[in-house]
Amino acid sequence: MSDAEIARQTIVDVKEMYKKLGRLVDPSVENPIETAYNEVIRYTNTLQAPITLEEALKHVAFLKSDSVKQYLGGNNVNWSVDHNKRYRHIHDRFADGANVGQIKKGRNEQAVVIYKIKPLTIAKEATTQ
Repeated sequence: MSDAEIARQTIVDVKEMYKKLGRLVDPSVENPIETAYNEVIRYTNTLQAPITLEEALKHVAFLKSDSVKQYLGGNNVNWSVDHNKRYRHIHDRFADGANVGQIKKGRNEQAVVIYKIKPLTIAKEATTQ
């Protein structure tokens, strides 16, 4: 069982305990890699032109999601895939098995297409059609 699955199960158990006490708990905890992945896809779908993953992730981290920002290293993020394993995890989520033209799907049926491999550049799916 992964750490994320253990955390989710723990939250469910704690929520159930609080429910028995007559209190509600918000169980919305998500893996920051998944949050970043889905937020980058959502943001990219608002654009008319392709964007590098780094630029899209900077937008998400510094303007949209404090949890992604903290996951990546706060205000002192090293934007090198070679030197920041957390950035590399998100990068690899997009780059894993990627070829130009490959579609990467996120939550709510939104998707991006791999536009360029180096630097990793993505675009909303309709850009290539």
